[in-house]
Amino acid sequence: MTDYEKQRFIEHWEVRRAGGKTRFVLHTALLFFVMVLVVTILVDLFSLSLSEAVSSNFMLEKLVSKAIFGILLGFLNWYMMERQYRKMKEQP
Repeated sequence: MTDYEKQRFIEHWEVRRAGGKTRFVLHTALLFFVMVLVVTILVDLFSLSLSEAVSSNFMLEKLVSKAIFGILLGFLNWYMMERQYRKMKEQP
C-alpha cells in the first residue's frame, strides 16, 4: 500500500469513525440484511413462485438470524478497520 493510499484510508476512516461505532455497526447490519434478503429471494425464485419466495424469506426466524449476523458482521468490520487504522497511525 502506497503512502497516498494509507493517508486516504486514514482520512476516510477518521470521518467514518467520527459518526460512532453504533451508527457504523447499524449501517453495516442494515446493508447486509437488505442485500442478503434480496439475494435469497432471487435465488428462491428458481424453485418457488414469487409469493412463496417472499413469504418464506420473511419468516421471523430468518429475519432475526439475518439481523443478528449483520450486527455481528458490523462489529467485526469495525474491529478490523480500527485495528488497521491504529497500525497505520503508529507507522512513521
